[in-house]
Amino acid sequence: MTTHNDDQHAATEAYERKQGRGRPEFLNQDTLDRVAHDHAKDLVELGAKSAIHPLPSTDSKD
Repeated sequence: MTTHNDDQHAATEAYERKQGRGRPEFLNQDTLDRVAHDHAKDLVELGAKSAIHPLPSTDSKD
């Protein structure tokens, strides 16, 4: 059984991995944000199919 603390720990670890990895210059944060926004539905569906539970939506109305 997964607890809230387990979920939060996993999210913290994922965030730390994200912050620690290098990325090519052409993949700046604006580009990644635009791709994520443009393909949000596809990414949510992919996350639902994966073994890792997707995080709750933080979808904001722009």
